[in-house]
Amino acid sequence: HLRVSVPSAANNESGVGHVVAEEWLGVDPGLYGQLKQLAELQGDIKMASEAMHTINGLRAMAVDKLWRNSRWPTAELRTSIKTFPIGLSTRNICIVGTFFDNK
Repeated sequence: HLRVSVPSAANNESGVGHVVAEEWLGVDPGLYGQLKQLAELQGDIKMASEAMHTINGLRAMAVDKLWRNSRWPTAELRTSIKTFPIGLSTRNICIVGTFFDNK
């Protein structure tokens, strides 16, 4: 299981707690498991790509939510999903965050 570090003063002295990815993303573990399996499909690139985009969309939304609840009220984080040629990697999707300080 992927574990995600999230701010949480109640969990320990460092103020960082850990949750499983499904909890952080706010999705049903069974459905998320199926979505991950679809993303790994070797024989159906279109379906795998759609599943990977969905997973990364969920991740981007979770980052956005975490940022909105952060301690930087004057700053903005814009997330986007970027792809690069599949010839470089079959895992050709990533999330890019751009930070803006609105002070």
